[in-house]
Amino acid sequence: MTISGRSFTRLDFSGVGLYRTVLVTESRCHFVSFNLTTGDPNALASLVESLTHLSLGELAEISGSTLVCVKNYATPEHLVSRIEPTPAGPKFTSVPVRVIIGTDGRVKHIHVIRGSAEQKENITAALAEWRFKQFFRDGRPVEVETGITFRF
Repeated sequence: MTISGRSFTRLDFSGVGLYRTVLVTESRCHFVSFNLTTGDPNALASLVESLTHLSLGELAEISGSTLVCVKNYATPEHLVSRIEPTPAGPKFTSVPVRVIIGTDGRVKHIHVIRGSAEQKENITAALAEWRFKQFFRDGRPVEVETGITFRF
């Protein structure tokens, strides 16, 4: 199935009076999924049809370069320099973050997925100072998307 110009894999199944459709596609480092469930098969068909009119926006070009996903790239062997974020409450929490590292090794995009306002602010300020080794693909430096988890 195609939604907003993207190809989705579709799985339809039913049982115990419920009808379900799951639609999944990959976008960069992530999976995007829609899970639709109803007791009325006609309503489900209508819901699925309505998704064909959905816009997922344009794929953003990031500096015209190729972006690669590298799991756990933010490790000591890839870091040139870093500063730790100032600890902030609540205590004993994990704060997941997605970053895009530019071809120059600087963090160019920071998305704090979950955390307090103070944690987000402190993590963003610290990550802006981090520097990484360049990542090369086919002899050219490319941008990297990766995840980091901070523990407070």
